[in-house]
Parts: sequence; C-alpha cells; structure tokens
Amino acid sequence: MCTVAALNGHAFAAGVMLASSHDRLVMRNDRGYWCLPEVDLGLPLTPAMYAALSAHLPPATLAWAALTGRRYSGPEAVAPGIAHEAVPEDEVLTRAVAIASELAEKDRNVLRVHKALLYGHLISVCMA
Repeated sequence: MCTVAALNGHAFAAGVMLASSHDRLVMRNDRGYWCLPEVDLGLPLTPAMYAALSAHLPPATLAWAALTGRRYSGPEAVAPGIAHEAVPEDEVLTRAVAIASELAEKDRNVLRVHKALLYGHLISVCMA
C-alpha cells in the first residue's frame, strides 16, 4: 500500500519525520513550513531518523535541511523534492485523496516487493 500525506500547516522535527515518511506529500501553498530544526536545538538526528529521511529525500536536499535548519514553504519544498505538490488550502485534502485513490488500484503484492527493495535498509536500521 502507498501512503499520501496532506500537510495543511507546519511540520517541524517529529512532524517532518511523519510527513516525509509517506510516499507522496501534498503541502498547502500559502501557509506552513517543513523544517528540521535539530541543528538549531542542539539535537542531532539519530541513525533511524536519518534513515527515514534519506529513504524519501534527495541527498543534497536532506544535507542542506539538516545542516541549516531552513524552513521550506510549500512552494519552496517542491523543487528540492521535499513535497510533491503545493496546492491551495481547500485542495490539500482533496488532492491527497485523489493521489491515494489512484495508488489504491495498484497490485499490493508488487507494491510490497517494491517497498521492501526501496526501504529495506530503513527497516534494518530502525530494528537495530
């Protein structure tokens, strides 16, 4: 099964972990930020946190976000691959449900195999 996150406000720290662990992320385009503030709080990412983020984010994007604590608005989050879409507030949930509906028709056994290939390393890090 594939998962889709509908982000209609801020995602910081643990919220980033949750939002970014989905297969697709739809953000609101006029309000809210995605931010890894750990560098400014003196709290390093754990290996499991890093594994979860690196499974879904481009390496350069994760590096910059983790090293700077930069806040990304919805539109700013699309180009570096944090969010997949940024839409108006009244379309966030509708768009996320539409994406999830398309994905729900996919073969679950094939998705299971693909997800194991894509995220198997994440599972092993989190279980260690």
